[in-house]
Amino acid sequence: MTVMLIRATAEWQGLRRVGRTVALAARAMANRLRPGVTARLDAAGDRAAPRRFRPATAADQRVIASLCKSSIAATYGPFMNPDLMRPWVEGQEVEDYVAGMWPRMTVAVRADTVLGVVAVEGQVIDLLWVRADLQRQGIGSALMDRAESIVAACHPTAELECFAPNQAGITFYQSRGYTAVRTYFETASGVDRVVMTKPLGGQAP
Repeated sequence: MTVMLIRATAEWQGLRRVGRTVALAARAMANRLRPGVTARLDAAGDRAAPRRFRPATAADQRVIASLCKSSIAATYGPFMNPDLMRPWVEGQEVEDYVAGMWPRMTVAVRADTVLGVVAVEGQVIDLLWVRADLQRQGIGSALMDRAESIVAACHPTAELECFAPNQAGITFYQSRGYTAVRTYFETASGVDRVVMTKPLGGQAP
């Protein structure tokens, strides 16, 4: 198994709010055919709202699964056989994974809307996913900071995996200090996976 700010006179603020509303409407229209991306103009689209992080709850399961499934095809489609990807996109595999892992997940939220999620099991950072329309805004990095702090509390090294053809993902992890230690072929996906590790010595939990 992919995600902000303002000020001035009252009149200028009002104009900017109108501008933001128009921009959000345009983006919602553009995304209306993309499953899982909300077309509502709610607080989640208001980038002035504060972003926070909290442990996932059982009530988050449906939203987390939808967030992941909405962009699996766009993320993995370029290098994965559609038939092998179909159980994740159309089946229950993502829901089953989230049902078993949500107690070990941390979510990024804005106004109670989930923007991204990270899962940690032991020393393994098992999942990092950010809403497609909110990527490259620092959400993934902030979630990784929290995941590494959780790992560092009990383990000297963090470990994760990334699909070998996902160069953007590998580059992101390398920028955070991860190095590839081995590669193996995953039958379920039909794609090579790269195992990466990072020493966490001296990192405060």
